[in-house]
Amino acid sequence: MKSPYHAGNSGDGKGLILSLLIVTSLILLGFSDRASVEKPKSYGLSLLAFFQGASQSTISFFADSFNSIGELKALKENYEKTQKLLENYAGVERELESLRAENRLLKEQLDFSSEVEYRNVSAKIIGKEPENFFSSFVINKGTRDGLKRDMAVVAYDNGLYGLVGKVEETGVNSSIVIPITNSQCFVAARLQKSRNEGLVNGLQGNGNSLVMKYVNKKAYGMISQGELVLTSGMKSLYPQGVFIGRVETMAFEDYDTSMELTLTPIIDISRIEYVFVLTEDVHD
Repeated sequence: MKSPYHAGNSGDGKGLILSLLIVTSLILLGFSDRASVEKPKSYGLSLLAFFQGASQSTISFFADSFNSIGELKALKENYEKTQKLLENYAGVERELESLRAENRLLKEQLDFSSEVEYRNVSAKIIGKEPENFFSSFVINKGTRDGLKRDMAVVAYDNGLYGLVGKVEETGVNSSIVIPITNSQCFVAARLQKSRNEGLVNGLQGNGNSLVMKYVNKKAYGMISQGELVLTSGMKSLYPQGVFIGRVETMAFEDYDTSMELTLTPIIDISRIEYVFVLTEDVHD
């Protein structure tokens, strides 16, 4: 027969063990539930962080792209403005150089005007015939400036003072000039060295050449190529001693008593811009 005291101790031991098992199970269950809850939460936070990062990167990309487009547009506008400024500066430089060249030319003309023996009126060529410049041209001075028909017209070019032609018609503010290269313009002339005389006019069919006729054939050996021809002033509208041209060729026939000389004009009439009209009065 078992003792009642022994039976009671055995029951208490089993109860204690059962209690410990229950507590342990509850603790493990608690840890398991917390892990199950925390893990999805962690996954959600990670996924949210990924999308936030991607969204931020996308926004930054488009923002940078828009900024780059704006910068490129600004650069293009600045480039176009710079190009326009450069074009303007280039135009100003060309205009300035043109003005300098014109000033140099005007200074030369002014210096020449003060040295000419005869009273003169400076004029600018304002009209030419494109197809036949050597027939006539228009200057910007007329009767208001004292110009009259048949006044001699001269020019200064490359250090040379030469005959250009004569005034054919006058208006109040402009005049028509016939150049010596016109076949209808005749000038009494003399060779500078041999002193032989003749009559110069434009060579028909060759607008930039002159012909000197009625030169004594005996002077053939005395005339050299390149010799200067000047106005003689003999029974002529033109004053004496103005350069006309240089001898280019000489020609004659055996039965002729005179020969013809072709001349290159001293003044290239196609190039000149300014001329001087010699008045009838002489400087005091």
